[in-house]
Order: sequence, then C-alpha cells, then structure tokens
Amino acid sequence: MEINVLGVIYTTNVFLPLLKQGKEKKIVMISTGLVDPKVVEIAGLSNAITYSLSKVAVNMVATKYAIQFKSENITVVAMSPGYKRRSPLLEMPFCFLDFVFGKLIFKEKISPKESVRDQLKTIAGLTIEDTGKFMSQHGSTQWL
Repeated sequence: MEINVLGVIYTTNVFLPLLKQGKEKKIVMISTGLVDPKVVEIAGLSNAITYSLSKVAVNMVATKYAIQFKSENITVVAMSPGYKRRSPLLEMPFCFLDFVFGKLIFKEKISPKESVRDQLKTIAGLTIEDTGKFMSQHGSTQWL
C-alpha cells in the first residue's frame, strides 16, 4: 500500500510545481483493469486483496487530484497499461492473471513495447474532458 498509494501521492506532489509551468499538463497514475468490479465479478477474483485495494486507492487519488486541479487545466487519469507479457522470472507471482483473464475473453498478452505505444497514443489524445477517468491503455474500459 505504501508504494502503490503513498508513492503516487508523494511523486505527484513533488512534480506538481514543474507540471504547472509546463505545456502538457497531464498526470497518468498506473492502475489495473483487475479493480474494475465487473472484471472481478466475472472472473470470480477473490484473491490479491491488498494489491486490489492499493489500486482502487490510486483510482481515488486520481479522482481527487482531477477535481482539485481541473480549474488549472491539469488532466489526471488512472490508466491500466494492459495485460502484458513479462520476464519469465516475473511470471510466477502473476500466474493468477492468466487464470483470471482466461475466464474472460482471452486474447494474446501484449508486449511491453505494444503497451507503451498504446499508452503514449492515449496520453497524447487526453483532454481536460478526460480528467478523473479510469481507463485502459486504449482510453476506454477495454481491458484486454
């Protein structure tokens, strides 16, 4: 919880003065589609409670900052980077994701490069109208 939530808050607060002086006024907080209540219900996901709570908290932090800074034309969103392939060393702790997403409409995992490409495209298109949204790397709730 400390890193996923407080780390986001501290990092955002440190960079706010620079962001306010900049041209692109966007804050993207990393979340996960695994905290979408529909996904949790469909997948029957009852584990990873602490991780899920930390990401729900990040979504709320994004919402609070969005409200606070909308008048300063700062766009704040929570974004899931997508269901990505990871290093084999990192696969084991996340094997439950295969089970979860296997229960949903299964699609091939995307590469980290594809994830970053999609995120950058979505971030480039963000406007103040998007502030406060919880979205995937596609700019929607299309998690896979």
